[in-house]
Amino acid sequence: MTPSKQAKAAGLKSLQQVVDFHGKKANGEPVLNLKTLRNWHEHKPAIFRTILLGVKTDIEQMRKAVKL
Repeated sequence: MTPSKQAKAAGLKSLQQVVDFHGKKANGEPVLNLKTLRNWHEHKPAIFRTILLGVKTDIEQMRKAVKL
């Protein structure tokens, strides 16, 4: 499964959503980029899955907090 498809299967809109969620450094560069995520998908799949699940969980918690 491709990294993008795995992100969607985890309930995220896209792999770019993971990058955007992590924000940017002071110099404007993303904290986490697509290339890094793709490398982790290939070489460190456990880290890749952990990142996806962490972002999904954080987004769900933020949505619940907004509904309160």
